[in-house]
Amino acid sequence: KDKLHKETIIIAGYGGQGIALMGMLAGKAAVIYDQKHAVFTQAYGPEARGGASSANVIISSEPVDYPLVDRPQILVAMFQEAFDKFSPSVGPGGIVLIDPDLVKPGPGDWTLHAIPATKFAEELGRRCFAIEIEPRYGDCAGARWEKFSGKKAELERSEQTISA
Repeated sequence: KDKLHKETIIIAGYGGQGIALMGMLAGKAAVIYDQKHAVFTQAYGPEARGGASSANVIISSEPVDYPLVDRPQILVAMFQEAFDKFSPSVGPGGIVLIDPDLVKPGPGDWTLHAIPATKFAEELGRRCFAIEIEPRYGDCAGARWEKFSGKKAELERSEQTISA
């Protein structure tokens, strides 16, 4: 019988970045294309968009008996708060992927890869929008965007401004 092989992944960011979608796709891809077992769980704040969001994915050669990731081998951190919260739990030799426009990494015993995912999305015309949100939550999402990206949030197709 083959030796047990298990990958543990945490993907973390804020609502609207596709965190849950990334986790679900990683698990489905492992099941469909690599014939592995996978478990996906997610956590998010009460906000639909703009609040903290994370996904736990476990991919294993055997059925998974516990669905949460305590010590990820792989961390995808899509904003600073996510990096600060989860990077200390990444084991030695782990892999950390960040968006360098949103995350300034600290030291760690892992391999760091910087992927400008937000920039790529913007180049493809897929930006984060504060739509389908009650206006007061849009203001909160805009303020968070400014805090984490260092860029000015703007309302498109409107004369309104975001009041932080």
